[in-house]
Amino acid sequence: MRTPRTPERFTDETGAELVRVSLAKDAGVATVDADDYDRLIAQGLPSQWSLNRNANTGPGYVKAGVSRDNSRVIARAIVGAGPKMQVSYRDRDRLNLRRENLRVTFGGRGRYDVCSQLERAQKIAAWLEGGKPCEDASAPTPHTVAAVPA
Repeated sequence: MRTPRTPERFTDETGAELVRVSLAKDAGVATVDADDYDRLIAQGLPSQWSLNRNANTGPGYVKAGVSRDNSRVIARAIVGAGPKMQVSYRDRDRLNLRRENLRVTFGGRGRYDVCSQLERAQKIAAWLEGGKPCEDASAPTPHTVAAVPA
């Protein structure tokens, strides 16, 4: 008989409310922001998660589902990634599913980090309005701001 895996709520040293989810087959423990966990469960995602690992997908990713054909990758569900969007892990730990660790990128030859592009565009807009030198030397020039998705 299997022992049920109960998610564990805790607060980290910064005061953030988190949930530890033990993965199937003792594959490790995933950590996720409590509000994201609650939202996923409210949307009908099962609380039993597993680590999908095979030779084609590299180190694996955390998923939830009732069958092999009916499952969702947790990181993609947290950030609402759509088609042609990729989710990567800032610290490269696929068990760290905290929103701050997840980065959304668009695939293809012109791959770029959506968040960093938006931050750069905001810096340029502030620079253009205030006439102050841009602090980020790697920021795109003003004519590239229009290419940043809204």
